Amino acid sequence: MSGPRRGRPTLAQIAELSGLSQSTVSRVLRGKASTSPAARDAVAGALRALGMEPPEVVLGGPAPEAAHTRDGATGPHPGSGAVGAASPPAAGPEAAHPEAAMSGSAQAAARPSARPAPARLGPRLLTVVSNALVGPDIDPYETVMLALNRRIFSLGHIALRSTSGLPGAGATDLETPLRERGVAGAVVLGGSHAGQEAVRLADAGIPVVRISNARHVGLPQFVLDASSGIATAVRHLVAMGHRRIGFAAVKNSAADERISAFRREIAQSLHVQATRAEAPVAVAGPGLLAGAQAAEQLLDRGCTAAISSSPALTLGFLEATERARLRMPDDFSLLTVGDIPDADVLDPPMSQVTYDWASLAESAVAELLRIVADREAGADPGEPANYAVVPDLVLRDSVRPVRRR
Repeated sequence: MSGPRRGRPTLAQIAELSGLSQSTVSRVLRGKASTSPAARDAVAGALRALGMEPPEVVLGGPAPEAAHTRDGATGPHPGSGAVGAASPPAAGPEAAHPEAAMSGSAQAAARPSARPAPARLGPRLLTVVSNALVGPDIDPYETVMLALNRRIFSLGHIALRSTSGLPGAGATDLETPLRERGVAGAVVLGGSHAGQEAVRLADAGIPVVRISNARHVGLPQFVLDASSGIATAVRHLVAMGHRRIGFAAVKNSAADERISAFRREIAQSLHVQATRAEAPVAVAGPGLLAGAQAAEQLLDRGCTAAISSSPALTLGFLEATERARLRMPDDFSLLTVGDIPDADVLDPPMSQVTYDWASLAESAVAELLRIVADREAGADPGEPANYAVVPDLVLRDSVRPVRRR
């Protein structure tokens, strides 16, 4: 692990700590109007961690009083993980009540046994673990990563970004460097290498909360209910008059469940058998190129609308429709399920079935802090919580009623 960073921060350093791409960091630093408040907050936090006060163009207002800085932002660990730290604003920490079940509108259902608010904690080092990207891909958890960082900062704690499964780095092992740093707890995003890391961290006695698309046994978790989101997307497209609807899925452990949800809703909404011909599906590997190829498959099958289940697939559709000289949404409609960064500034602005990421982050951090407080007090944290997070439909300009030919 490297020592404290000195000198003028680079785009790569800011991007690593903020969880954003270098292009997004560049837009924030240039004061582009298309950047979101979440991205500006993340860049501001990264700059403070690197020993530099954020300029007014990042803050969107007068520069605040000098914030304290800390060292310890590191590059890749000799194992397959990498960690990068950011320090919070000087705020008094106080954790909130965890919610028992969530919807995209942040309405919580009551749990069978209500849990008390966690005790007041001093500043803690909390890590957010995600998977390394494979090739030119887009992180589907980028927005919730930013939301988690903001929530951790707002409670006066320190956020540490950790990346699991970096290519060519050998066996995955984040547990050792995180334990050496004194990490108090971890929020783990997704499965694959990060999922394996969640088990290792829990086995080492570090409190863990998971956020993922699939259910897992043994750890507190927030499950993103993509199946209900897919059903919502199908019903909306059918209501807009579309009858030839395709579905694009990423090839991973959640693909079969998502495809089944799509075909089940097609059968119920269109009163068809939802065979492969009646409910066409394209399955793609990671990366933007694979996304464009999946989109072209569905376009070749005569679809007038499609549902995308990842950011790379969504951008692949934008590229494929442009190649085919189709205008979106006039000639082709697209709904994306899940997150896509800056969806509102794409051309066209992308309609989504997505989640209330801020409420999810608030609940996940609260649950983690509750477990940390219980462990430190010698109390039993109880059975692992199991939350289902239901998405909401956000309409923009990528869907239109079907054009009759």
